[in-house]
Amino acid sequence: MTETPSIKDRSVSFAERVVQRLVFGGRRTFPGLEPVYQRIFEREIAKMGIADEFFPVGSAANYGLMYAVLRVICQFKPKFILELGAGQTSLLLDRLARVGILESKILTVEHDPLWSAHVGDQIRHQIQRLDLKPYEDDGLRYVGYDIAALSLDEPIDMLLVDGPPGGEARLKHSRHGCMGLLERLNPDGFVVIVDDAERSGEAKLCGRIAGYFRKANIEFKRGHITTNKRQEIFASGPYSGAAYI
Repeated sequence: MTETPSIKDRSVSFAERVVQRLVFGGRRTFPGLEPVYQRIFEREIAKMGIADEFFPVGSAANYGLMYAVLRVICQFKPKFILELGAGQTSLLLDRLARVGILESKILTVEHDPLWSAHVGDQIRHQIQRLDLKPYEDDGLRYVGYDIAALSLDEPIDMLLVDGPPGGEARLKHSRHGCMGLLERLNPDGFVVIVDDAERSGEAKLCGRIAGYFRKANIEFKRGHITTNKRQEIFASGPYSGAAYI
């Protein structure tokens, strides 16, 4: 009898996060602030009539990230959102669209076929599955999304970098593959959110993103949210205020 494959449990305990930080390096977090963002998030979705069916725990999006996505969408109304990594924020984007808060085009990218199908069954917008491919750039060797296989017919207003998973040593720099997407950002203005920026791999990525913008003479603002995780926010043009949410 063939055993049906199951979806991998992606939860990461607090102890495991401490070990990751010790092994991989990274920046300090402030878990005591997580309930603050949780209360704000829950208050806002309740006013919108969105059921609180989210699970921002473990390695999933935390309340800091959920708050950031919600705030940017409500305040700045991006026209095209590209999300790297399917999960809780995919559900949030879908629910915002269902109640008419979000009218943007949304594209989610995911490499895991089981996870892609699992999340895809719960949302209405498109999930494009991209395989992971080896990269070698800026002195780094890693595997990341095969973004060359990604077809985009319009500039990106909001880029959410939350995948592939980067909690393992071999995937430490997996999200650096998003560097190839920076040239596709809307030249009139954009916002980029990098999740898990407390980890050294993502912290290095944020440094590369800032360096790219400076070299390209793109004016931008940079901010962050720090709770039990850290989100780095890069914003330009009419989205500049998103750096201070």
